[in-house]
Amino acid sequence: MSANKKWDKGDVVLGSRAVKALKPGKKHTVKARSVRVAAATRPGTYWLLACADAKKKVRESHERNNCRVAKKRVTVTKRMPAAPRDGVVKVNVRGHVDWKDRTRHTAGNTTTEIDSAATFDFNVPAKLRYVQGRPFYLEVMWDKGTVSGRTVYKRVNNDGCRDTTTADVRVAGEPAGLSQVLVHFPVPGRPSMFGQFALTFISQATTPYTSVDCEGDTTTSGAMHLKVVDTPDELPSVSANADLSRIVLKGGGAPRTHPGRTWEATVTLDITHPR
Repeated sequence: MSANKKWDKGDVVLGSRAVKALKPGKKHTVKARSVRVAAATRPGTYWLLACADAKKKVRESHERNNCRVAKKRVTVTKRMPAAPRDGVVKVNVRGHVDWKDRTRHTAGNTTTEIDSAATFDFNVPAKLRYVQGRPFYLEVMWDKGTVSGRTVYKRVNNDGCRDTTTADVRVAGEPAGLSQVLVHFPVPGRPSMFGQFALTFISQATTPYTSVDCEGDTTTSGAMHLKVVDTPDELPSVSANADLSRIVLKGGGAPRTHPGRTWEATVTLDITHPR
């Protein structure tokens, strides 16, 4: 394997085979076969080379045309530790969540609009469970990390007066609340991956509700938080690297229990496995 299409001492040798002497202009075809890559090989993308007389034992008039380069490259990833047949492996997860929630609801003469968005960042230990030598589920729980986001609230009374109440709260780097992500891996009888999550957060930062009446008079009352509660728990779209170093979950929809509400979330988990 070569990083630059040219055979040199820094390339990784995958194997060799003896070939009878070839007459000038003749060729020898080698069928594809499986090879092992040394564990010490640095992860990355490589070119595959096949070289005749790689050790240059045969004197030739032209020594630079003995190698052929494969059309496609190969990628070497991190080597995963041997998986237990049954049991739990402790891993470390660096996570990022993008969450959006929007409500448009009318009851009687009153229309309410709420737009919320937040990001969660955390770095915590997690549990990866194996059953019969296969990953079964990944459980990530966190109450540490930071949250940044914003909620904009607007309520309008649509009668002749049109009283309006608004609030706008911004959050920057507040401590996260207790939340959880579960990733379920394919097993016999359940061919697809899916994820579940529960976000819980109520901001320390607050802002008062500001109301403007028919005559233009303004009053303030109460305090609004940025809240992440009652999150739908399924993220049906899940993708993962072959070595489970990164898992991305996505979901969204309109919960039946919350008329007028839509949400979407993307959860990115970067996983460090024990060596």
